[in-house]
Amino acid sequence: MFWKRKTVERKERSDKKVHVGPTISVKLKAEIERLSFILDQPIQDLGVMLFMEGIHEREVMEHFAPHFQKGILRIENTLFYGSEESPSLGDTKIHGETDRISVRFVKRDYEDVQLFADLLGVSPTRAVAIMLDASIRHIGIIELLLQKHNNRYHFDEVVSAELKKLMRYINQKNPYKASWNQTLVQIAEGVKKRMRSLGKPVTSKGVDTETYRWNFD
Repeated sequence: MFWKRKTVERKERSDKKVHVGPTISVKLKAEIERLSFILDQPIQDLGVMLFMEGIHEREVMEHFAPHFQKGILRIENTLFYGSEESPSLGDTKIHGETDRISVRFVKRDYEDVQLFADLLGVSPTRAVAIMLDASIRHIGIIELLLQKHNNRYHFDEVVSAELKKLMRYINQKNPYKASWNQTLVQIAEGVKKRMRSLGKPVTSKGVDTETYRWNFD
């Protein structure tokens, strides 16, 4: 007697994540790992946070608008039109050593990855790499992550030192018009230990990007 084998279709999990492994510079990966340590967040989760915060940050998207290859993006009352004649970011080479980083998106967030990739005319993997580099340089995004996604109750000397290194990296290559918050600067300098709320920003005149010395006068 033979039993007929029953074929069962496996249902795809609604919470199944999509893995993306973009190639980025070793320096950028080191700074993402540094921020991961500062926030006490897994790198895979941090990668998603950086990407999602980036696509919702007007200043970041305006930075990419001149490179849109197709489609239309609306930000508040402003429309940005893509054009095949726009300079492409697809052929941009990464200088120096490179490495891969692992990021896992839920299906809904990955749809945003695909939309952003379509605007730039690049692959989703390349789109994630480009956004990670742009988001980690945005002071507002870093401050937001420190406020909302920080798993540390207080910053000791080691964490404060790493925060200071990250801020120095951003100061040297910051394409946006922004300034650090004074409370955050005090934490980096070891004056304050807890991240309760951020106060007044430090003006650009208060930061020396070469020596990384802070002037509150």
